[in-house]
Amino acid sequence: MNHNKIKYSYDKELNSLYIYTSKKYAYEESIELNPNVIMDFDNKKTPVAVELLSASKLFKIDKYNFNNIKNLNVLIKINEDIIKLTIILTIHISEESIKQEFDCKCINNLSAPNINTELGII
Repeated sequence: MNHNKIKYSYDKELNSLYIYTSKKYAYEESIELNPNVIMDFDNKKTPVAVELLSASKLFKIDKYNFNNIKNLNVLIKINEDIIKLTIILTIHISEESIKQEFDCKCINNLSAPNINTELGII
């Protein structure tokens, strides 16, 4: 399994969490995993970024807690049929660490190559 560093930004006004790889890439296309999740791919059909719309609803946390992200892991599994995304978010609230998980999947209409990767920050 590959382990790559990521960066993220959160827009409070739009309630949108954008997670992207820290390596340089040539953007090619995006797919919608569900109405609130968009995944970007580079020109080699490798996933390089994920945007989560209505992020506070997806993770069931208050949007102000996105300022307290302690750990963020993104797991991506792709085979010839399915693209699966799992995001594990740990936030620090009042001396307590709270872990929330979100996952979704869609059909691999891109013919993206098989991949099993973990992107993370600590």
